[in-house]
Amino acid sequence: MKPILTLCAQPLFEARGSPIRVKAVLRALGKSRIKVDVITLPMGPHWSLPVGVRLFRVPNLLRLKSIVIGPSVPKFFYGGLIALRGLFQAIPRRYSTIHGIEEMGIPAWVVARLSGARFVFEKHSDPYSHRTKSPIRNAVIEVYAAIERFACRRADVVIATGPGLASQVKSFGTRAVVFTIDDVPSSEKKADLKQIPHWRARFGCLEGETVCAYIGSFAGYQGVPLLMDAIRQALPKNPSLRVVLVGGSEEDGRRVRLIGEESDCADRLVHIPQIDTDDVPDFLAACDVLVSPRMDGRNTPLKLLDYLRSGRCILAVDSAANRLVLDSKVSYMVPPTPEGLAEGMSHLLTNPDLRKQYGSSGRRRFKERFGITRFRKGLLEVFASSEEDLAAKRRL
Repeated sequence: MKPILTLCAQPLFEARGSPIRVKAVLRALGKSRIKVDVITLPMGPHWSLPVGVRLFRVPNLLRLKSIVIGPSVPKFFYGGLIALRGLFQAIPRRYSTIHGIEEMGIPAWVVARLSGARFVFEKHSDPYSHRTKSPIRNAVIEVYAAIERFACRRADVVIATGPGLASQVKSFGTRAVVFTIDDVPSSEKKADLKQIPHWRARFGCLEGETVCAYIGSFAGYQGVPLLMDAIRQALPKNPSLRVVLVGGSEEDGRRVRLIGEESDCADRLVHIPQIDTDDVPDFLAACDVLVSPRMDGRNTPLKLLDYLRSGRCILAVDSAANRLVLDSKVSYMVPPTPEGLAEGMSHLLTNPDLRKQYGSSGRRRFKERFGITRFRKGLLEVFASSEEDLAAKRRL
């Protein structure tokens, strides 16, 4: 089998949604002895790749150290460099498949058609979840949404990371075979329960306190402003509640500290800028309640898989994004309001048996529906399928 060429305008391997997903894809394909060449952005930390997976970074002509989540002008610029490098490598027809991820859909389509390879488009998110109050950024997102629809309609195969995105792809009228391959947790490592005292000491926990935590980006669609308002209400009323927030920028950290000071509860509101992905299982095991205030988007929130796997109680706002994975059997769902979230924290604080019940149900849900074995099987079905197999699926 000829190798795969992956075009990816994501900062590999930062600890955030798409880069974590791409790392899992490369790890799964590499362990399945499928050769992959990846052309990507010049920024992002390095990672030890499996045998057979090669990473090529384009030159950092803009001298950027980081890049924002979602579509942006710098991503389009670097995407052009990635496409040129991909075309140069693919023209000799050395690849069986050109695999375009997110923003690299159209470039991957062009490279695939010019090199005679199969075009696989991988969709991680709903573009409209990245809208902000900026008219310029929203205009960029509108352009990107149109480009993505074009890519979906011309792909031979589309990989969606959850049922919400798969439905969206089919609504575009594509003739592609659409595969739903759910995400996997951010780390394959199992939690080391011996590390719980270490993490609770890092939180500054006192005996008898209940830890309520959020981990993830502070992007608007995540619902973090809603969570902040809930914290303002819940902390002063619950002296045994400690809240830990992981993620965000330095400015986000200052906002968190300000909320603590305004609520006169600064000692019980903790902000940690970032933790290593392999530390996530240990971190979650040290918490009592895990919060998902996610409001927008059709893509499955990656953090929910980590939450479910941890066996800890989940507190979630009742939104379409959360309901892609959660329901009232595996999480305590509340109205998407600051009052709803604050009430949820207070209620779970005083009900340890209920927390245990939700945690056990969540772990069962994870074992039944998710995991690396299902993930790897889905990828092999996409990248190792013959044209006859795909044609048969298309007729179904």
